[in-house]
Amino acid sequence: MSYSFCINKRACLGSSKIKKIHLSLFLVCFLALVNLTQSKEIVIDTRQEGNSRFITTEVGDTVTFILESNPTTGFKWHIAQVLMTQNYMYNIANGQYEQDPGPEGMVGRGGTEKITVSIDRPGKELLQLVYARPWLLYKIDKMDEQGFWDVEPAKATSINYEVYAEADGDL
Repeated sequence: MSYSFCINKRACLGSSKIKKIHLSLFLVCFLALVNLTQSKEIVIDTRQEGNSRFITTEVGDTVTFILESNPTTGFKWHIAQVLMTQNYMYNIANGQYEQDPGPEGMVGRGGTEKITVSIDRPGKELLQLVYARPWLLYKIDKMDEQGFWDVEPAKATSINYEVYAEADGDL
C-alpha cells in the first residue's frame, strides 16, 4: 500500500519520504527525552548525613538539602554566597518549609526546610547554608581561611559543602 501527501503537483511526498520524516521526528523526540532524563536530583538529608560534604554533580542536576528548621524562632536557612550577591554556578530553584505533625492548635513546633539548587554551569565552588535570623545577616562580613563566611557575629550556624559540577557527563 502506497500513499502520498500533496500540496500541489510539484510538492508531493511519497510514502518513503513520509516514513523518513516520521523516523526523523521520532529520533528528535527520543534524543530530547534522553537529554531530559540524564539530569538527576541529589537529596542530602543534613539531619542524617552531617555538616560537611563534597558533592559531585553535572550541569543540569539539582541538589535538594533537607534541614531541621523552626521559623517561629526567627531563624531561617539561607545560602550565604547568594546573599553576598556573588555569581555562582548554582541558583536557588525552590525553597519550602513543612511543619512537623502535632496536636491541632499547637504553636512553635519545628519542621523541615527544603532548599533546592540547580547546577547551571561547570566548576568547583563552596556552598554554605546558614541558619540565621535575617536581620542579623549584615554582621556576616568576612571569610575564614577555608573560604566560608564567618557566621559567628550573627550567632548563626552553618553547614558547608564543596560542590564540583562537570559539564554534561564529562569525567
